[in-house]
Amino acid sequence: MPAELPLPLVVLIVLPLATLALWALVEPHCLEITRYHLGPSGHWTGAPQRQPRPLPPDSRCSFHSFPAPLDAPERPGLRLVFFTDYHAGLMLAGRDRLLRVMLDARPDVVVFGGDLINGKWDRRRGFQDLAWFGAALYEAGIPFLSIRGNHDKGIDRSAWEDCGLVHLRNERYCLEAGGERWILVGLDDQRLGTPDFAAALEGHAADPARTLVFAHNPDSVLDLKPGCQAQVFCGHFHGGQIRAPFRFEFRHLRSELLSQAGYYGGLYDWLDFRLFISRGTGCVLFPLRFLARPEISIFDIQADSGGSRSHPR
Repeated sequence: MPAELPLPLVVLIVLPLATLALWALVEPHCLEITRYHLGPSGHWTGAPQRQPRPLPPDSRCSFHSFPAPLDAPERPGLRLVFFTDYHAGLMLAGRDRLLRVMLDARPDVVVFGGDLINGKWDRRRGFQDLAWFGAALYEAGIPFLSIRGNHDKGIDRSAWEDCGLVHLRNERYCLEAGGERWILVGLDDQRLGTPDFAAALEGHAADPARTLVFAHNPDSVLDLKPGCQAQVFCGHFHGGQIRAPFRFEFRHLRSELLSQAGYYGGLYDWLDFRLFISRGTGCVLFPLRFLARPEISIFDIQADSGGSRSHPR
């Protein structure tokens, strides 16, 4: 007969494992609201600057008829609400909470960064939720934009736009906010198409300081040139979703270059623009998260008056 383990030893082994399992089950419900002020000359508040290791060597704009915003506040610059990686069937953070954040922030625009669904099995729920968001934002007079992610395979443009939003695939959307004109560029997903920043602008002379780029996969920034945009917003990595010691999930379970180099969540300097990578709101494969809470982000962005930007020291 094998010797039984002493009860204290069993407790020491089981209790930490049970605590970690409970944490991973609870965390997908714990929505975090992150706020950033992106000021001129490259200064920001709301998150520490990160230092990942470097990687190896005419205005045909889309103006859409949204109602006038309700009680629109007067403020400089542009306020953006950004969320991504909804994964409807495994989104446990609460759609009511997400919508309340969007409406309470009174933004100039809301952008969804792709991966509405996990697959065909949760497609119906995903578009029900998206249409619900779209109706509420339309009633509040808030433009709602989207791009697609790698899980959104087989979804055509009409399905997105039937939800009351503007869907961008290598296209731009023009917006007036804070007395300034902003260009929002939505790039196509790397796996489902080809991101093409030049096609989105089509020769339009946009002010880089007031040009925002949205791409689902952060590796899309590898094809962006300096001097063309001020901020880039991405998702896809889920912040790791289930974080492992020594960044194991980024080094060995993902093929993207940025995640392997340490760019996996938060705000970074990249070339002469800022890069933000969201942890997303839903889960993929399993309804679990660990040290990567679901996230919706609010940005107050002020552009440089001269259109140039210097890095923080």
